[in-house]
Amino acid sequence: MATNKDVMDINPLERMDMLKDISIEKRKSIASKRKELEDLEERKKKEIEELERIKKKELDGLDSKKRELKELEEKKAKEIEETEQLIEKSFQDLMRHKRMLIKEEEDLNTEKRKSLEENLIGSIPQQNQGADYGKFFETLKVPERLYDIANSGFYNSLKDLREKALTGTISPAEEAFVNQLRERFENFQNPGYLGNRDRNEYVIRSLKVIEDIDVSWAYK
Repeated sequence: MATNKDVMDINPLERMDMLKDISIEKRKSIASKRKELEDLEERKKKEIEELERIKKKELDGLDSKKRELKELEEKKAKEIEETEQLIEKSFQDLMRHKRMLIKEEEDLNTEKRKSLEENLIGSIPQQNQGADYGKFFETLKVPERLYDIANSGFYNSLKDLREKALTGTISPAEEAFVNQLRERFENFQNPGYLGNRDRNEYVIRSLKVIEDIDVSWAYK
């Protein structure tokens, strides 16, 4: 392509023709550059759009993952809650069953103890039934057996001794006998020993009589 220096070296007419050619070439070059720039801008625009599309897709995928994760966490939390409720229900059922077994065992033991007591009462020698329990107050010897001390005969004799204490006619030996009786009755009062063997509560009633005797001593 001709330059301005080349143009200056020729005559005016040729110079004008050459300037026209140069102008045309420049316009073509500018048009070509503009076209290249437009194409470049178009490519950049498409690239940006593609990047935005990819970014949007990734963001949508991320939101989807977040939703899935949240749903999974909620599902796990619900499963844990249901499992805890099931464990609690199973524990309550187990404790209820345990209480039933304990009650059945207690009822069975009660029946066994009742049967044993009935057998023991039935096996008491006939001479001991209806015996004179006042002999203990005559000899001032404390009975060793429950059925010798928890009966109406012994209880009535003890009340007679209370009357002697109230009237001041009780002897020192009888006072010592009362103290020994108190200890014996307190031993028999142990629920683990007594059980249901004193249905008429002679042990408790006899201790009350002994307390009355103690009160009478306080006013001697």
